[in-house]
Amino acid sequence: MKLKAELEAYQHINDLHVEGENLVHQKNQETRKEMKAVIIQMEEHINEYWAKENSLNEQVESLIAELKVKSEMQEQIAGLKQKLLSSEIQFTEEAFKIIKVASAGKEAALISKLEEHASKLKDKDSLCEQLKQQKELNLAHTTISEQCPCPHDGSPWEKNPPPPFSGRWRVESH
Repeated sequence: MKLKAELEAYQHINDLHVEGENLVHQKNQETRKEMKAVIIQMEEHINEYWAKENSLNEQVESLIAELKVKSEMQEQIAGLKQKLLSSEIQFTEEAFKIIKVASAGKEAALISKLEEHASKLKDKDSLCEQLKQQKELNLAHTTISEQCPCPHDGSPWEKNPPPPFSGRWRVESH
């Protein structure tokens, strides 16, 4: 009896042990399933992360390439601005040279015309003076002729009369 009771006690302990093992095994299986689900979920998150990171890396590389192009374009623009400024300066200098040459030519022509005009004015003044003297001489001759009615009065004009006025005056250059 005692043996039977011990056997039953061992049997009962064994049953509890088997039941505990089954329970542990079942819990182990459930935990494994949960772990696999968590691992799958983590792998999905990791894959999403890597996909996002790759996309961001591509965007960064694209932006870097754009910045490089913009930088090169800015350098080209700066170079073109410098060339434009140099061209504008050169154009202005050339325009000033052309204007200076043209104005020098016009100035020379104007000076020449002014000198010619001044010479003509001088000639006119000289002719006016000669005309005035001729009028005075004619007046004096008329006065003398009126005072002396006789043709042979010993006048210096008697032997050498002055030539008649031909309409041309002698111009003296100074």
